[in-house]
Amino acid sequence: MSKIINPHDKFFTTSFDRPGVGKDFLKNNLPADIANLIDYNSVELTRDSFVDKKLKDYYSDKLLKARLKNGTQSLFYALIEHKSYPEPFVSFQLLVYKVKIWESFINEYNDIREIRKRQKKQGVCVGAIPPPLKHLPPIMPIVLYHGARNWTIPKNFRILIDPNRPVELDKYIPDFQYELVDLSGISEESIKGEIIYRVAMILMKNIFSKDLKNRLPDILKPLENLSNQNTASQYFETIVEYLLNCPISLTQQELENIVYSTFSENIRGDIMLTIADKLRNEGKIKGKKEGKKEGKKEGKKEGKIETALNMLKKGFDFNLIKEITGLPDKDLQAAFAVV
Repeated sequence: MSKIINPHDKFFTTSFDRPGVGKDFLKNNLPADIANLIDYNSVELTRDSFVDKKLKDYYSDKLLKARLKNGTQSLFYALIEHKSYPEPFVSFQLLVYKVKIWESFINEYNDIREIRKRQKKQGVCVGAIPPPLKHLPPIMPIVLYHGARNWTIPKNFRILIDPNRPVELDKYIPDFQYELVDLSGISEESIKGEIIYRVAMILMKNIFSKDLKNRLPDILKPLENLSNQNTASQYFETIVEYLLNCPISLTQQELENIVYSTFSENIRGDIMLTIADKLRNEGKIKGKKEGKKEGKKEGKKEGKIETALNMLKKGFDFNLIKEITGLPDKDLQAAFAVV
């Protein structure tokens, strides 16, 4: 597991890739007048991201598509931009994303028209050829924020433009605003929806809290109620990765204690294996770093031994430790003899 530059963005992206999370987000956070317009059965997450590839490690976005309940099958897009710190030019970022989304929409629409035209010439039975495109779908930009500082950035794009400009120029300047979802102002009790959505939002809400370690068992406990234990274990892996990359000083022992105080025995085993896998990867990273100084082979071995010792302290079986680390019996026995 390589070092994640922005673990908050990674956690947001991975969580919103889960089925139903985007729909729950819209249900919870759209203004009432907008919420009543959406056909929630049609909500789907697009696989497109409109962040520049060079900036992928620093910014994240998710695009949701839905039909409007106006009898015309009109499309509606919700562009969700995640922030863990105040970003003064977020309106500009959103404008760039909106233009890219519309550009993609135009290209895809025209591609479909051309394909249908060719199929018709070839005598292939297809649907009707779409008429020339005349309108673009509305895009609602939403900023999801959960940083430690207060968000005081104006929501209107035009604020970014030189305030000393002549008013005569205003008609040439784009004018829109984004919807702000600031988790610090949302109570945990009001966060409704499927389990993974609730856990993700509440964890992000508390990630900068000094009391996070004490809160984690309560935050994570709902995962045990997931009908599919594999889903619970997989998502817990996402959470472990998030916690290990956030500056909350959570030790491996504390993580183990949280698991034992939170989950029942039938799911605890899979979760402990998940943690073991993460510890193994951390050991590999340490080994690589040491290898630069003292030789790659010795560095990797030391990283594996450290992983093995951590697993031994946590009560893992000898054979399981051997399987995960790949160390021979003699190396493990030598390392354990000094414990």
